[in-house]
Amino acid sequence: MRPETSDTAPPKAPALAMVFAAFLRPTTTQRLINSARAYFPDMPIYVADQSKPDAQMVEFYEQHDCTVVWMPHDAGVCASRNAAVARVKEPYFLLCDDDFYFGPETRFDAALALLQDQPDIGVVGGRLLDVTQTAAGTATQNAFWELNFHYEPAQGKLLTVPVHYFAPDPKYAAGVAYFECDAVMNFAVFRRDMLDETIRWDPRFKSNGEHEDFYLNLKLNSHYRVAYTPGLVAYHSQPLQPNYARLRSRNHGWQTFLEKWKLRQFLELDKGLYVTNRVNQLLPYGSGYKAHYQAPPLDTRQHASPNGLRISNVTGRLVPSASDIDVSPRTKNFSSARLAIDLSGGCVCQPTSEEPLDPHEGHQE
Repeated sequence: MRPETSDTAPPKAPALAMVFAAFLRPTTTQRLINSARAYFPDMPIYVADQSKPDAQMVEFYEQHDCTVVWMPHDAGVCASRNAAVARVKEPYFLLCDDDFYFGPETRFDAALALLQDQPDIGVVGGRLLDVTQTAAGTATQNAFWELNFHYEPAQGKLLTVPVHYFAPDPKYAAGVAYFECDAVMNFAVFRRDMLDETIRWDPRFKSNGEHEDFYLNLKLNSHYRVAYTPGLVAYHSQPLQPNYARLRSRNHGWQTFLEKWKLRQFLELDKGLYVTNRVNQLLPYGSGYKAHYQAPPLDTRQHASPNGLRISNVTGRLVPSASDIDVSPRTKNFSSARLAIDLSGGCVCQPTSEEPLDPHEGHQE
């Protein structure tokens, strides 16, 4: 049954196609396609499905007039997107994930108007509403991932900052208010002729890192701008599916991203810090001024050393392997203590009781 809509129905968009990659989630895939057909019955739909062809899904795709590219199992989201986009004949396409779906307020007028009026805008991102089930019922909240990139190749550092860290600075074109940024979420309308051999998704990425990689490449190697308009709306609801979650959480993509762009550190505010060769551990970043200088360097030579210590390639001296070891001042002597490392790399004793010892004991350089 077609959902009820307002008296003013969203216009048809024959110039706009929908593209998404599907993998191991047939229920959400069907939900997305059903919602698209309900509100935009004439929209061309291109799907790159990495699952094993299933008779039920083959029939579903045919019934809903979808163009399907059956990909090898676990080919990766990037290879799948490239394969689907290669089939697109329309001048614009909407990129989605398979766990999105449309609602009565989903419209593409603003995005298409911007793309047609501003030839240097290549991508117009929209707003996602996360839908979750709680004990009190259904909860809906805005998801935000509009970022500005600050890339320092000489230092091997990338900083991404959410646009809402800055005061709003809207621009206007074709009667649409929009915000410039460097990256938006996967719910976005793309200019089809923008994608070529340089601007595309890198097939080396299967999951994680591919989003940052695409938009950093777009920023550095094209003249196209990225825009965000909150009037472009869809819904996101992720099912609990352990087999999919296990594949989605693989961290190889983060390592590939750091190596590709020669990054030693990648800090995303509101999320955390990735460091070369430590991508399995997302590090906290707001530890403060004092902790910054008390913590060991992030780059250390990797070889065996006693008592959990490593040799810093910054000072050439021993540092603790953990990054959260407190450094105690050398002001007292105590009857029992444990070894720690001071800021200069020397060994000191940390107290466990306050009975005085001989002042010459318990401290060694």
